[in-house]
Amino acid sequence: MTDIKRRSVRGGAVTIGAQAVKFILNTGSTMILARLLTPADFGLIAMVSAFTEFVNLFKDLGLSMATVQKENITHQQVSTLFGSTSL
Repeated sequence: MTDIKRRSVRGGAVTIGAQAVKFILNTGSTMILARLLTPADFGLIAMVSAFTEFVNLFKDLGLSMATVQKENITHQQVSTLFGSTSL
């Protein structure tokens, strides 16, 4: 518990770094696709990507974070969260 501040700062720095790398890769791949595809094909990809990212925002509605924060969780709750059948 003594090094929690250092670990928190390091975790934040790693998260920011990962987001930066993700942004650079997404931007680079978009630039490459823009050069390789025809304008009509690139427009179709852009529309599908926008829809996919919008759906991705709501994929679990925050249930995974709620599960992590909950002190006690049952097998049935985990099964419901991940869409598997309860045994």
